Amino acid sequence: MRSLATVAAANLGRPMPPRLSIDGNRFTLIDSAGNERPHNLLTLDIVIIDLNDHTSKMYWGKEYNPNDTGDIPICWSDNGEAPSVQAQTPQSPKCMTCPHNAIGSAISKFTGTKIKACVDMKKVAFIVPGEQGIYLMTIKPGSFKNWSAYVNMLAGQKSNTHPGGVELYEVVTQLAFESQGVLKFSPVGWSKIDEAQAAFDRGVTPEIVGANDQPWQGQLAGPQPGTTALPPPVQPTPQANAQGPFVSAPSPTPSAPSSVAPAQSVQPMDGVQPEKRKRRTKAEIEADNARAAQATVMPPAGTQFMQSSPTVTAPFPNPQPAPNPVLAPPAQGVPAAQPPTGQAAVPNADGLDIPAFLRREQPVQQAAQPSPAQFGLAQPAAPDKSMQAAIDAAFALPTG
Repeated sequence: MRSLATVAAANLGRPMPPRLSIDGNRFTLIDSAGNERPHNLLTLDIVIIDLNDHTSKMYWGKEYNPNDTGDIPICWSDNGEAPSVQAQTPQSPKCMTCPHNAIGSAISKFTGTKIKACVDMKKVAFIVPGEQGIYLMTIKPGSFKNWSAYVNMLAGQKSNTHPGGVELYEVVTQLAFESQGVLKFSPVGWSKIDEAQAAFDRGVTPEIVGANDQPWQGQLAGPQPGTTALPPPVQPTPQANAQGPFVSAPSPTPSAPSSVAPAQSVQPMDGVQPEKRKRRTKAEIEADNARAAQATVMPPAGTQFMQSSPTVTAPFPNPQPAPNPVLAPPAQGVPAAQPPTGQAAVPNADGLDIPAFLRREQPVQQAAQPSPAQFGLAQPAAPDKSMQAAIDAAFALPTG
């Protein structure tokens, strides 16, 4: 019959080998079934019989919990090239290009320094002198310095019988704690070579240290787990009144004034009472036409308009509300104004007849500019004497 146990074990993935735990700065031997045997001394004597030629890597994807014996890393490697074919969730096609293998991908909770999220470790197989069983010990980055010094020290012990230096399996190595989670290594005697050789000949050490691990050859289907794809940059939306170096607020453009100022209410002059509404006379119509002609004068180029005053004040106060000469037709029953004898009426652009003595021969090109100390609208130029006389006659005002 075929070996059912072998097939069942293969389908369950790689089992955890017997191993050494140093959690809590205590030595504990754990068998493959998870049974623990605490070591009551602060030092432990071992004989190292094999090791992995490559640096192993292990990524948990979360904070490691030593009390969770069933917890396994989601990605790991013992082959020194890529995630293992047995890794649960490979994080990168190659270990060298994996973002979790970069310094700064995690922060040490003990020292606060930048470290790798994927932990480097050295895997060695050892026996306890005088006992049965082969165990795995993982040397972590905090102990790398002491491990390197210990190995180099043994390699430097050259003699006639040891031309290449002392081998690790030839000595009893004592483990002790230098600080929290940091091991130090010391030679304390010669080992029994026959015992170390017999343990090595069992052929289980390559499986224990992961020397037979094969690299994963697949391709990642999407974003790496544990990483978040950056969203596309958000383009700023220009606002109507946005201010800044990249968005300019539109400059307000003063609207051109109407050719005829709109009608508005004007207060009477001091000491003059407004007259009651009555039928307009010929003189009144001529005065209205004169005011309309005065309103058509455009300000010179460059004249600024105040945004808070959309209308232009008439140059002379009007005791009566005057209708807009553009929109309001002449009153019914009142004959059109006739110019004095010898003067012809010339229609203006608005279709109104303006007497020649009220019509300007040339349009005014430039209005009086306000002095630098003044604010608001520019003061209008004084009317000529003929126009003033006509207005005074229309309203029978004293000329004093």
